[in-house]
Amino acid sequence: MSRHCGKCDRTLRYDERDEFVQEQTPDRGTWGYQACPNCVAVMNGWPAPPPRIYPVGTRVPHHPQHPGQDLPICGLCRLALHEDEAEDPETIRLYAADVADVPWLSFVRDGQAFGCCRECLTLLKPRVLARLKAQGIVPETLPLWAFGGEAML
Repeated sequence: MSRHCGKCDRTLRYDERDEFVQEQTPDRGTWGYQACPNCVAVMNGWPAPPPRIYPVGTRVPHHPQHPGQDLPICGLCRLALHEDEAEDPETIRLYAADVADVPWLSFVRDGQAFGCCRECLTLLKPRVLARLKAQGIVPETLPLWAFGGEAML
């Protein structure tokens, strides 16, 4: 079961701590809920906390529910996965040309497949589809391997 913020309904990442807050509203009275770090910062007038990035070669914390396993992280942006995507992360196959203008993805080599978070998938899926269409490959004709029931690109 994944945790969600009671204010913005965003699924939390495994390394984010939620915080119990109480809010007074005219129509609902006092009510309490678990809030994500971003909502807590907004309520207190603080800047949003930066996400924790786990660069290649650094120690990744242990998984909170599975002792002995590392925290599931995105293979591209190196952020912890959201709790609702960690058991079955999306897979994307990239080529260097797909990410040539993205400096933080300079490590990608042709044909590498990565387990990635939904934000990276949203950023990169249109680029991969454009490359395949330029090559004359129609994604619907590829074998079904991953990508949420679509072909692994």
